[in-house]
Amino acid sequence: MKVKNLLRMSHTIISPETSVDRIWKLLARRDITLVPVVNKENKLVGVIGEDDLLYRLVPDYREYFSDFLPDSPDMGDLEDKFEKEILLTAADVMNKNYITVTADQPIFKALSRMMTYHVRSLPVVDDNKKYLGMVIEDDIMQYLFEKHQHIVSMLKLKKQRKF
Repeated sequence: MKVKNLLRMSHTIISPETSVDRIWKLLARRDITLVPVVNKENKLVGVIGEDDLLYRLVPDYREYFSDFLPDSPDMGDLEDKFEKEILLTAADVMNKNYITVTADQPIFKALSRMMTYHVRSLPVVDDNKKYLGMVIEDDIMQYLFEKHQHIVSMLKLKKQRKF
């Protein structure tokens, strides 16, 4: 089976100008783990996952030690940092090093990439990097489960006919 058979074309996309506040709201819905960022030509220019935002917004561990290290930022500094970060756009925080698949690739290639890079969804693009949709690990697993069930049923039927 090919990726195009499991392609989700209605997946939420954003532009590079989308605010970080809007991106937080999208990711908070919990049905989206990766948001594709596309330009006006519908070309994929980046992706944003929860981790991309968390790593920028969550304080570094050294920032928690302000009581013990005089040069460490205090809580006021951390709040200022958060206020500045929340005003950023997708272009400021997007991950430009992303993994994709094409619609004609086998789903096992997509699943292999997901496992290798520890992601649960992959953007699907054409040869010109135009965004086509997403392939989601859950959809692949559902397909494999149904295929497995079908094979098991066929083997049981074959076994019954022998007797």
